[in-house]
Amino acid sequence: MSDGEPPDPRLVREEAQETSAAARAARERSEEIRIELDLLRERSKAEPVEIEPEVEGVLRAHLVHPPPPAP
Repeated sequence: MSDGEPPDPRLVREEAQETSAAARAARERSEEIRIELDLLRERSKAEPVEIEPEVEGVLRAHLVHPPPPAP
């Protein structure tokens, strides 16, 4: 593709589908982490379990900025 030519619609569509799939996977993983964190909190009410601050920090960071999906 040279300057001034529009991008190939097939490539644009493929890239959009890949981006959508990656975003969907990130949202799903974020929800899984949220559920795990909620379960840990519930369990800690029944039996004292400490969530290490750095572990909770990592979990929270993943909720805000999920890692990219594995290739």
